[in-house]
Amino acid sequence: QPGDYDVTVIFDNIAGAAFYTQAGMADALDPSTSPVGDDFDRFAEIAILVDDYAGDDHGASDSDASDLLGDNSDLPGRIDTAGDVDRFRIASPEALPDLPRDAVFAAAANAATERYILRLTHFAFGMDAIVRVTTSSGTKEYATGQLAYDAYWTLPLDLAPGEVVTVDVLHKNGQSAAGQYDISFGKPLLGESAGATLYLPHVQR
Repeated sequence: QPGDYDVTVIFDNIAGAAFYTQAGMADALDPSTSPVGDDFDRFAEIAILVDDYAGDDHGASDSDASDLLGDNSDLPGRIDTAGDVDRFRIASPEALPDLPRDAVFAAAANAATERYILRLTHFAFGMDAIVRVTTSSGTKEYATGQLAYDAYWTLPLDLAPGEVVTVDVLHKNGQSAAGQYDISFGKPLLGESAGATLYLPHVQR
């Protein structure tokens, strides 16, 4: 919300875990560290004036959904208010020629599917996500847990050409009004599950 904010950060070395380091210096290719033997406490303050801010970064309905490209590039998202839902729309890049991009029709008309990966990473500010994925076969919910900033949560999706999927990202704690993440979608990268799935009909005799 707009207004004046004062932020104070206090830290100490009671646990003796602080250390000296050369990390961050331009010529420190392999920085060395050494422990700080003394106890200390420090604090820093900053005043922030907010006079304008962006609204909801991603809408919660189909009409306000953000398109997530299939190029594996990160798209940032955040929890703006308690109960905020970010909706994304993704589609198999291999679109059907001369046919509408309809999820159910695409899945029914094409037996062959291709593997794609949905990813969430760079969790910050207490983000603990619930991911709701709706495909032509229905809706499923997944809990990511509280990931480290550089950790990845991945979900393989086997999609028919042109199949459209909606993805909702929300905070597990419905009362939480904070949380940040990056989301991406695309073909498997090195080390991720690749391959294609082929569904064949079963004939009962």
